[in-house]
Amino acid sequence: MEDHHAFTEEEVRKWVKISNGYPVLTTEKDATRLDLHRDFFIKNNIKVIVLPVEVRFFGSDEAIFKDTVQQFLTNFEV
Repeated sequence: MEDHHAFTEEEVRKWVKISNGYPVLTTEKDATRLDLHRDFFIKNNIKVIVLPVEVRFFGSDEAIFKDTVQQFLTNFEV
């Protein structure tokens, strides 16, 4: 499934069936795409639990990451 896939109603119905009455658990990113089916979840009384996503770096990894991004952007050409 591609990263920015728009969930279809058929996919949502399949997940709900598989969940067997349990809440649907998703990340913040996917929740924004599931919002297109909000009425379906409400109509069918399906609870959706959204997990926040947070990035943390260990040690000097944050500085290395920032430097890598800065170098890429500085040298980027179209």
